[in-house]
Amino acid sequence: MTLNNNPLIKLIALALLMPALTMAAPELSSPGSLSFTFENDILSPQHTDRHYTNGIQITKTSRSYDQFDDSNTFGWLAKSASLLPLGKGEWLKHRTTLSLGQVMQTPEDITTSEPDPNDVPYGGILYAGHGLETFARHHADYLDIIVGITGKPALAGQAQILIHKSTGSEPPQGWDHQIPTELLLNVYYSRRHAKNLYQGHWQADWINFGRLSLGNAQTDAKVGTGFSWHQSSINPLAIRPGRLARDMVISHEGGASGWYFFTGLSAKWVAWDVLLDGTMFHDSPSVEKEQLVYEGTTHGGYKWKTWSVHYSWIISSPTFEKESGDPDHYGSINFSWIIK
Repeated sequence: MTLNNNPLIKLIALALLMPALTMAAPELSSPGSLSFTFENDILSPQHTDRHYTNGIQITKTSRSYDQFDDSNTFGWLAKSASLLPLGKGEWLKHRTTLSLGQVMQTPEDITTSEPDPNDVPYGGILYAGHGLETFARHHADYLDIIVGITGKPALAGQAQILIHKSTGSEPPQGWDHQIPTELLLNVYYSRRHAKNLYQGHWQADWINFGRLSLGNAQTDAKVGTGFSWHQSSINPLAIRPGRLARDMVISHEGGASGWYFFTGLSAKWVAWDVLLDGTMFHDSPSVEKEQLVYEGTTHGGYKWKTWSVHYSWIISSPTFEKESGDPDHYGSINFSWIIK
């Protein structure tokens, strides 16, 4: 394969060009935030080292804009966003995001070079994303586009082997049988709504949320509800799951500090998941997925002036038909800070 045709080179080039293409007009000194997320089952109280086992994501969030236009995003995307609820109504601010990340999954037994055909296949995704966010007083909308790649160019096998070697863990043996290389394109549209239950120095809110995704990485519909308890300096609408990695970000509002806690449940109807169904346009290892998946999420965080730290614990119902044993658990830790 020549260098010019290498899909990994194309993906990296796109990730490097995205900031220039989407945020060329704003000054470099414009305030925004940078977020780093690390997800792994080792961060969960119940360490399983199977299925969704690792995710990393770096996200750059812009300063607030009055509207989306070709000075802060792609012109065609700003026009597309105008057809959605994005930017309509009593909106207080608009922001854009840029992300780069990697996720991976493995079967339960990683010690054999011939993976169990009844367990999830080895699989990884390397991806870059661009998102639009709008915030009103009681609800927020999000539109995200992700391009990615599976297979060896995703570098998931190399990353897991390196991590296991550095931690003295059992080395995985089956990455030669991973999901093959395929370019991915996905679109996500989400909404979160907060109903205030108590207002004071501490604030209680009932949070309802939904998400639609379409593409050859994920096609699904997700709804959820939960309860948040936080200090009034925190905006609960700005704390939301990401896409492929479950990135959680606490928004930065001036120099205010505060705590945030949330617990909730969600249900997801799955039409397509590349890590379970395999690649759409190539022969691929796969499993029979469960079309209805439930998740329980508990997370909390603290924001202090220009930085924040956030921890999440997620428990998932079976994602494929022959899954056995205890439910999958994984933890996520996120660090965010203001940059100028």
